[in-house]
Amino acid sequence: MLAPPRGHGNGGAISQRITAVGRLPAKPGREAEMREQARSMVTLSLAEPGCLSWNYLDPDDPRSWVVVEEWEPREASEAHLAGPHLARSLERTARLRAGPQELRCSRFTKGGWALKTASQAPATR
Repeated sequence: MLAPPRGHGNGGAISQRITAVGRLPAKPGREAEMREQARSMVTLSLAEPGCLSWNYLDPDDPRSWVVVEEWEPREASEAHLAGPHLARSLERTARLRAGPQELRCSRFTKGGWALKTASQAPATR
């Protein structure tokens, strides 16, 4: 079970931190391009206001990349999602993906942790 973010309890304000975890499966032979695509997002995302962390992980499966990012407040995450460099990245990533892009977002609410899951199919190019 996830612990509440700091600021919850003892009369503190509820955190508006958003944690997002995405999995990007690469097409066979496109693994290096997917790795470079993930790396290209690190500096740009970390420079955005409200980005607390942005990392990609090399999982055991070399055909799949995992991206973990944290934003606070929620509006910073929303601005990132609407930003031009993310739109360009998603367009490039769609051509490299072998399967659906999975995204899980969590945030702490008055009722506890809220989890949202989404999946996006790859481009048909």
